[in-house]
Amino acid sequence: MRFFLILIALVFVSLFLFVGFDGWRGRSIAKRASVIRIGDGKRDVERTLGKPSSTFSLSFFTAWETWGYGSTIDWQHLFTSPIKFRVVIEYDVGGKVSRVKIPQPNEL
Repeated sequence: MRFFLILIALVFVSLFLFVGFDGWRGRSIAKRASVIRIGDGKRDVERTLGKPSSTFSLSFFTAWETWGYGSTIDWQHLFTSPIKFRVVIEYDVGGKVSRVKIPQPNEL
């Protein structure tokens, strides 16, 4: 019985630490992304935020590219748009930042 109580306590503590770390990580990425400006290059962004969680590009007609940082799963929209990013960086044809999107906490 004592073993199960300790196991349950460890599970709750681990869950609490995971949720706290995930929240801190999201705020950290958003804070670092706030210094990125329109016109910055990909190297500047990578120095500031590191490697992106995901990249998207469409090079058939245009050469724009989008980098996403800090992905989370949106359980309410699991079958339509399940992945949300804490920071989204869009690049123009020349590889310069054209848009920085940092959602508000209530938008995640």
